Amino acid sequence: MEVIGISGKKYRWNPSKAGGRKTSGLHLKCRLLLKQIYPSDPICEEVFLPGCSSKLYADFYLPIRKKLIEVQGEQHYKPTIFSKDSIDASGGKLAFLRGKARDAEKIEWAELNRLTLIALPFDEIKKWEELIRG
Repeated sequence: MEVIGISGKKYRWNPSKAGGRKTSGLHLKCRLLLKQIYPSDPICEEVFLPGCSSKLYADFYLPIRKKLIEVQGEQHYKPTIFSKDSIDASGGKLAFLRGKARDAEKIEWAELNRLTLIALPFDEIKKWEELIRG
């Protein structure tokens, strides 16, 4: 499949190749929910998004439905110190701002490629199914 990067350059994209990255408990909950909602659909996980300014991944991609799903942990909504990578002189604010920029770039990438990006907030798990179904 051909996709367009942030710069406008075209890339070959094979979303079925998983990134093999570490996943969270929220990610696992989302996987189970997606399999329940769409039992016959292929579900791609930890999918690399080519053509972004840094190496970005989507948590899930549903190719039949053209949906990217992002499970948003607490760190997507406020500065949070939960790893050595998020500790800085600003008390985690710099890491938070970098994360917000990555989130915005994923949204732009999805729009460029006519994909729906769905963000699932960590504190609204009961609404996830409604958000996914749209």
